[in-house]
Amino acid sequence: MLGLVSGADGGEDGAKNGATWREPRGIDDCAHGGLAFPDVIPDLAAAFTLDPALKVLSVGGEHDLITPFHQAELDLARLPPGSPVTFSVHAGGHMTYLDDRVRPLLRADLLAFYAAAGSAR
Repeated sequence: MLGLVSGADGGEDGAKNGATWREPRGIDDCAHGGLAFPDVIPDLAAAFTLDPALKVLSVGGEHDLITPFHQAELDLARLPPGSPVTFSVHAGGHMTYLDDRVRPLLRADLLAFYAAAGSAR
């Protein structure tokens, strides 16, 4: 979930990190809008509204059982058309970067993403 941080002390766990969490939509009950699982798509859509220059790169692993890439595709498809999201899928599981063969592909994804984001300014 995306959130805003302000410069005060504490949190529910009592940590003194110099910041306080504030959920941007004013709903901090962790109820996920009545859904069984968290849904970050409304937060991401709101973030795009708040920062039109925001760009997102989402990378998935073909065999990721924790965050299946196809579910990410379905979720990201719920964003408004033209949302600035780049999505790629590579061999491997949840931590695709652990595969020596995938790291060069991830690097290429990042370089292309940075180049596209820089040229969009």
